Amino acid sequence: MGRRFVIACLGLLLTVSCTGGNVSTSQITVDGSPGLPTSVASPTPTYSPAPDACPKDLSTRVRRNHVHGQERTLVPDTPVTLVVCLGDRRVAVTNEKTVVWFTDELNGLKEVPPGERFACPLDFGPTYGLFFGYANHDVLLVTVSSSGCRFASNAHVTAQLGYSPIVKRTQLLLAPKA
Repeated sequence: MGRRFVIACLGLLLTVSCTGGNVSTSQITVDGSPGLPTSVASPTPTYSPAPDACPKDLSTRVRRNHVHGQERTLVPDTPVTLVVCLGDRRVAVTNEKTVVWFTDELNGLKEVPPGERFACPLDFGPTYGLFFGYANHDVLLVTVSSSGCRFASNAHVTAQLGYSPIVKRTQLLLAPKA
């Protein structure tokens, strides 16, 4: 069996055991993306995905955890949650397929070689904060710039977004639900 499947099964077993089998619909993520379910009932996590509130500024002043492997890849290992932030808008994603999609898409981007410098003088678009949560409660921040040079970075690895659908999917997650 795949590693993600085993981890997901263990997480589900632990969650059901800790919550007495109750399933909450208050944390269901409505993705709305083609090819993925629009609503998935997930067991309530045993903790609230971090951060509880979005930081006002995603610059280097935001405390960043050190996650093993982040020097080599944008999103290492297997995160279990994702919190998407833009300003004070926050969306917690507990849908495994959505978390895996963002992880795989970010890790599939073309990395900027270490030491290469670039300038983005016309970067007027928003910068999204993608906070990946791990089973051990570590949190990895990946910032995604939506205009100008269009890049993603975890403070150690930077990659070019190019024509990746990451920004569009991030915008869909943050869009007000009717």
